[in-house]
Amino acid sequence: MMQHPHAAGGFLWSFHDEGIRRKDRSDSIDVAGNQAPDGIVGPHREKEASYYTIKELWSPVYIDRTATNPTVKGKLTLENRYLFTNLNQCRLEWKWVSFPPAGQKKTEMQVWKKGNIAAPSLAPGEKGEITIPLTGKEKADALYLWAFDAKGDTICTWSWTVRSPEQIVKVEMGRMNIPKGIDLSVTDRGEALIVSCDRIEYRFDKRTGFLQSVYNGQQEISLGGGPALAGSTSVLGKFDYLRQGNEYIITPAYKGDSLRVKWVFQPGRLPRLEYSYRTKDSADYMGITFNYPEEKIKGMKWMGRGPYRVWKNREKGQQFGVWEKAYNNTVTGESWGYPEFKGWHANLYWVTLQNKEADFTVYTDRPDVYLEMGQPEKPTAASNNNTSPPFPEGTLGFMNGISAMGTKFQRPELLGPQSQKNGQPREGTLEGTLYFDFR
Repeated sequence: MMQHPHAAGGFLWSFHDEGIRRKDRSDSIDVAGNQAPDGIVGPHREKEASYYTIKELWSPVYIDRTATNPTVKGKLTLENRYLFTNLNQCRLEWKWVSFPPAGQKKTEMQVWKKGNIAAPSLAPGEKGEITIPLTGKEKADALYLWAFDAKGDTICTWSWTVRSPEQIVKVEMGRMNIPKGIDLSVTDRGEALIVSCDRIEYRFDKRTGFLQSVYNGQQEISLGGGPALAGSTSVLGKFDYLRQGNEYIITPAYKGDSLRVKWVFQPGRLPRLEYSYRTKDSADYMGITFNYPEEKIKGMKWMGRGPYRVWKNREKGQQFGVWEKAYNNTVTGESWGYPEFKGWHANLYWVTLQNKEADFTVYTDRPDVYLEMGQPEKPTAASNNNTSPPFPEGTLGFMNGISAMGTKFQRPELLGPQSQKNGQPREGTLEGTLYFDFR
């Protein structure tokens, strides 16, 4: 609408899910099926992710996060999208922050340096530049920036990462006290191959090539069924395993499948999974998946953008940090236990899956990985699948492309460029490395 001056305007709904408390239904909220849930907040103003997306998209102090990265030189371009207010009526606050490692219970950020900046004098529609001091950056994981209006109310919050996932995983592994000098042992039991490394056993299914389960010395951990190429039925062609020096390498190969897998086990180091794949066509999602029993999941803690899930056409509004949330089965618009647990989560660095067996952590080395955590359930009152985008079968996925969200009236592909399926990547092959900590 800002690009086309002849737009007449648009209709906005009430922005909340209208609901009536029904005493005749045990005080439950009646939203008339899918007729009333049209908002970004619930009947008691419970905020869903779209609340924060709209807050960023419509912020009168506008920043294009993809255009400039202020963590490099401290320079940042602002745009005044007020209609009548000069931007010098606003105030900006910045903080260089870091986050606790995966093994710690806390999630709060640590502030290394902070300060205030007077917003520049910009008339409505004008753009200008500010400079954020780089003092404190050397210890930081991210830069946070807040904008406040003349009354002191928060207009919007933005965040940018300083360190890459590869840098974070190196720091994390440098902190780890992994036993050293413990040799590898491998046991071939016909249909299963068991690798023992640092007192932890990894069981592989030789019929599928997949990890089957893990035993940490005290507890069986039911992670298995992968890595599988999302959306593809993998048929094992051969299952190779060999020892090279102090490493043990497993390389399953699949028939008619572009997925390439290499497991590397080495004493004193976390086991790593190197994978790559090619895509031949557009797809709703792209990546690899594992299975973990949903009934055993208690929650998750992760470093990435959160705490809400995202869609391909709704990524704005989430901040980078360390987040934690308990398992829930919230269906947006029918229940309001926000943030929803299941779905896509952006900019993943690491995730700890909290469960009834033994918590474990997975690290990634790529900056563009989305976490898949289960599959959101379809609303019971929905008459179509527009708001139930496709998900892969796995419970735990590490994705390079994710699905878009539609409306109850229109399919995603009718809603613009960001809502289209994921196309073939320019580089041809997508690849990554995961590190697993089952200690």
